[in-house]
Amino acid sequence: SSYVIISPPNQLVRSWAWLTRHLPGDGSVQIKDVTRSYAALNVLGPRARELMGSLTDVVTMSSHNFPPNVCRELSIGFAPRVRAMTISHVGELGWMLYVPQEYALHLYLYIMKRGRAFGIRNVGHYAISHLCLEHGVPSLGTDLNSSVTPFESQQEHTVKLDKDFIGRSALLKQKQEGVRQKFVMFLLDNHDLENDLWPWGGEPIWEGGRVVGRTTSAGYGYTLKRQICLGLVRNPDGKTEEGKVVTDDFITKNKFEIDIAGKRFSATAQLLQPVLTH
Repeated sequence: SSYVIISPPNQLVRSWAWLTRHLPGDGSVQIKDVTRSYAALNVLGPRARELMGSLTDVVTMSSHNFPPNVCRELSIGFAPRVRAMTISHVGELGWMLYVPQEYALHLYLYIMKRGRAFGIRNVGHYAISHLCLEHGVPSLGTDLNSSVTPFESQQEHTVKLDKDFIGRSALLKQKQEGVRQKFVMFLLDNHDLENDLWPWGGEPIWEGGRVVGRTTSAGYGYTLKRQICLGLVRNPDGKTEEGKVVTDDFITKNKFEIDIAGKRFSATAQLLQPVLTH
């Protein structure tokens, strides 16, 4: 069997170190960094399935053949061995295409030519980042670190607890006992875009006259037309460092404020939902 593992560029060294540290000692499993061998093209949008279907007649691009988080190898144009992954963090249909470097330019030009009929356009990194922010997708290294668990970050849908893995027993215990912090999305209610300072991460989160956390990232939601903050929230009890269990009711039924440069803004807290669009 063979597997492809995709790591964020800023986490490559960490991922490599973790994987090599836990390889079987008998040499039955090997790992190879092929980052420089592939280029990545991201095809996103409500007509992505139509466009992808026009690029290849090898397989149908239906949701049956391409459910969320699936990778299949395709030939597109003159580009063979294109790994097509159904991954999207922006709330729309999406494929990440990993193509051998020598075919990258050809594939890009081929997609752009075929995509004219579907209104294709180039988008930048910041546009994608703001769409991810609107869907509460956390960024490893900015919003999350290695000490934040899937249950705390509301990413438990990415974990299969019925299979064995390092840390499984600790996660099962946390699932039973509850989490002491939770990753939350906030929409600022009374923020004046023209006159108030904008949040950018690190702002205190207030609840009931006490600080319960800090924002980790923030930005303007062009679809929601609101300022959005992401952050980790605790439920302090004044006695222990961990505090009380943070429940869904604690997040949805309490009133929160975000402190931006000394001025507090009321904020609506939202629980996150997995982005599964296929």
